[in-house]
Amino acid sequence: MSEFSTQKLSNRRRWLLLVNGLGFAVWWLSRLSFLTDVGLSQGFISITELLGAGVFMASTLLMIPFTTRGKLSNRAFAVLNDELVQRNRSRAFTAGYFATIITVAALHAFDVWFSIATRDALILALVAGICSAIFTFAHLESRGE
Repeated sequence: MSEFSTQKLSNRRRWLLLVNGLGFAVWWLSRLSFLTDVGLSQGFISITELLGAGVFMASTLLMIPFTTRGKLSNRAFAVLNDELVQRNRSRAFTAGYFATIITVAALHAFDVWFSIATRDALILALVAGICSAIFTFAHLESRGE
């Protein structure tokens, strides 16, 4: 594969990561219990949840060629999974971990003023951790660091 096509594959992976993170956020944030309290209908929430889940799962399936050799040549696979990519994955994991810890600490602090359901707190921590890791990885890949 040429350098151009490897760059094209890298851009495709980055866009799929962004779509994947947004789909995951929509899927899980639509499960927050206070959405029904503010007047959103259960039908609208269910449709939003299904659309988010569908986008997340479709983008996950489209990313499979980037994680396995599949149809990629050995050179393209090596370029898309080199040491820089491994370092970016590690940094993204760290960002996701700290985002989860900060979210839990913030929710605990806000619990003094607002009553937060445990289920909602877990969903917010999950979304913050996973989406920050996905978006951080996409950002680091776009910068080439």
